[in-house]
Amino acid sequence: MRGVHSAAATLICLLLPALASADFYSIAQLDAKIQGRIPSLPEGYGPFVIDEKMRARVGFWIDVYAKYHSWETAIHDVKFPQLVYSAVNTKLHGKGAIEPEKRRVLRILEELAHRSPQLAEGRMKRDNLSPEERRLYELFEKQDLLGQLPAAASAKRIRGQAGLRDGLEDALFVSGRYLPRMEKVFERFSLPIEIAYLPFVESGFNKKAVSKVGASGIWQFMPYTGKLYLRVDEEVDERNDPMRAAEAAARLMQQNFAMLGHWPLAVTAYNHGAVGMARAMKETGSPALADIIEKYEGPTFGFASQNFYASFLAAMHVAKNSEAYLGMVPRARKLEFDEFVMPHYMDLHAFLEKLEINEAEFRELNPALTPDVYKGKKYMPVGYTVRVPIEVRGNFLLKYEAIPAEFKFQEQKMNEEPVELVSDRKIE
Repeated sequence: MRGVHSAAATLICLLLPALASADFYSIAQLDAKIQGRIPSLPEGYGPFVIDEKMRARVGFWIDVYAKYHSWETAIHDVKFPQLVYSAVNTKLHGKGAIEPEKRRVLRILEELAHRSPQLAEGRMKRDNLSPEERRLYELFEKQDLLGQLPAAASAKRIRGQAGLRDGLEDALFVSGRYLPRMEKVFERFSLPIEIAYLPFVESGFNKKAVSKVGASGIWQFMPYTGKLYLRVDEEVDERNDPMRAAEAAARLMQQNFAMLGHWPLAVTAYNHGAVGMARAMKETGSPALADIIEKYEGPTFGFASQNFYASFLAAMHVAKNSEAYLGMVPRARKLEFDEFVMPHYMDLHAFLEKLEINEAEFRELNPALTPDVYKGKKYMPVGYTVRVPIEVRGNFLLKYEAIPAEFKFQEQKMNEEPVELVSDRKIE
């Protein structure tokens, strides 16, 4: 369990003087509640191994998912995130307290970097350090990273990470609708079913998730990448359909693994791109992700890419052991539906009215239909595989055939105004 408790231990002993220990009661209570119940971090899940060099990094992300809430920001090192210096409770002190705390930590690190040679040579005793200086010094010492102190004393190396515990609890509930079906998708593609846990990292199972660069849906496909595997147009955007997008993710992961030959690299390529990971492997001369993180200096291989695999392993570990880490978290009921291929264009609201289908339930089953379809600007298209609630499937075809011909069309509505397309980000 090396690294799993490090962030919480540091958090408790390095509180800001201005913050009372009660500010972090949730983490302290959690530690007391699950003490002795936390499952050991395994060597891996399926083919997704946890390299010894990666265990402390994975431990940091376990803390992020299991201990820190969204209002608790851990102040940590960028290169070695397991070096957690302190935390800020933004619920009580606001997000404006984060930057002053980073500056405070930086001042301590600068002083330690100056004093560490004297400490190493015995010209200075650690008793001469302030309590906080001594705690930070011992943190580096326990991680066998004292040699990193001079480089760590830089503003660029100090980062804040908000907790994801409450977000993971929400994601676990929603995952009940999709995770069992998605595991079967990857099984059908002869891939490890553990890949179905990627949405915990990508989107927290939020179907409406849209990134600032245009990635959409729980699998966060960019428009260009999505169009390689999915239907993405004015009527249907299958990036927003968890099951269709899972099939696209399976095809993409097949290609990543075929190109890279190692699952840690294939998973990281989901974030960084397979070409980028192939370049990283070539430039470092190593297929080991830990070596690539340590040595590769690609301009776009930043914190997110470096930590994507570790956060995937951590999210999966906490999700699979959620009762030990989070207590009892309910799961939503698995979606049940029947499918029907549309033979005509139809106004969605007329479709729902004639077939007596609740719109909210229909939206849950058909997230791939675009806002234009739901707003009536476009018809439901011919060839679209529409999902209908399981309870209406018995007489669905009879009801559909009974819909008058004037509600069924052979052509799509024309655009009333130009559609502005979202551009793709440049990927490596």
